[in-house]
Amino acid sequence: MAETLTRFAGPPVGVYACANDCGRTTRLPGVCAGCVEDEVRAKYQRELLPALRSIPPRFQWAIPGDDEAAERLKHARIKEWPRVRRELTEAVEAGRNVVLLGPKPQVGKTSAACVMLRRVIERGALDALPEDTRMAALGSGPAARPGERPRFASDRLAEQVRIARGARFVAVRDVRGESPEAIEARREAKRATVLVFDDVGDELDGAPAASGWIPDRITGTRDVIDYRHKRPELKTIFTTWLPKREMARFYGGGTAERVYEHAAVVRVGPQEGGA
Repeated sequence: MAETLTRFAGPPVGVYACANDCGRTTRLPGVCAGCVEDEVRAKYQRELLPALRSIPPRFQWAIPGDDEAAERLKHARIKEWPRVRRELTEAVEAGRNVVLLGPKPQVGKTSAACVMLRRVIERGALDALPEDTRMAALGSGPAARPGERPRFASDRLAEQVRIARGARFVAVRDVRGESPEAIEARREAKRATVLVFDDVGDELDGAPAASGWIPDRITGTRDVIDYRHKRPELKTIFTTWLPKREMARFYGGGTAERVYEHAAVVRVGPQEGGA
């Protein structure tokens, strides 16, 4: 009997080389805790790639944090960056939609939006999680107390991870029309947990408000705005040169109201008139 128990007891606790040949050791044969953490960290990062890749390459410099080179670019390319950063951060932290309004081109509306979107996405990285959630993701979280249901991995996944993985950048021009690409862009824009909907008004291509071209050009934009308005849990950062009254001339009062209703208006660059 003792011999049988010994046979099934498994290898003794000791010092074993990690199976990944990383140079670290483990108390039992297999992969060390450090390698497990590296693999989980890499998996979390892979899950963020679709969100990160939605940001246009020309805005890859627009990162949050205090990186010296990136900060110099922000101050150079985003007018009144310290104020814009403060107002934008406060609005997003409060769970509000945001309109980044700047009538002039090249004042940094899209750059500021990309900084904030990347900040949201980076919260989905393993190292950004609260300690208990991070430990649970690594398989070493606390067990359920008596009387509690087991905490499965899906229960442990932080809300900030779900939001980070679902964040997207979509240019308004890309949702115009009925091509397969436009239909896919609308689908992405509708389901994004946090959406940067960039350059509302760009899809008009300079058509005057009374032009017969307007309805076809704005259908995709209105579709996305209407859909997200009905789902307040989905947050949107709009960039536009159109104040509310001007937007109403092109898209109708209802659409303009949905964009600006309860949204924080963050002005970027010289302003002409009110929102």
